[in-house]
Amino acid sequence: MLGLPTRRLRALARALTDVQQFEGALKQCVTVPLAQHEYDALVSFSYNVGSRAFCQSTLVRKLNAEDYAGACAELLRWRFFQGKDCALPANARLCGGLATRREAEYRQCMGEAP
Repeated sequence: MLGLPTRRLRALARALTDVQQFEGALKQCVTVPLAQHEYDALVSFSYNVGSRAFCQSTLVRKLNAEDYAGACAELLRWRFFQGKDCALPANARLCGGLATRREAEYRQCMGEAP
């Protein structure tokens, strides 16, 4: 138990380092200004899919063309895992909430969620 706070601090420090890495990728490939809610949703998304996939995505192309709503809508297309559509109830157990996560990121991106 005595080591627990140190482990939590290390975990927090690692999480912060990881987030900073994905923030850097976001800043590198997104050329348009973002509202805070858009920024937060896209950092979460890029953390989950990886910097390379994020930067090469249609989402980023739409975003840089100032199609903000279209870019946010692209989040909903990233709901597949091992070729299975995670939005289908039959795949819910396999996907572990991926469709729910994408929906939350979409709502946040659109400014509908905190």
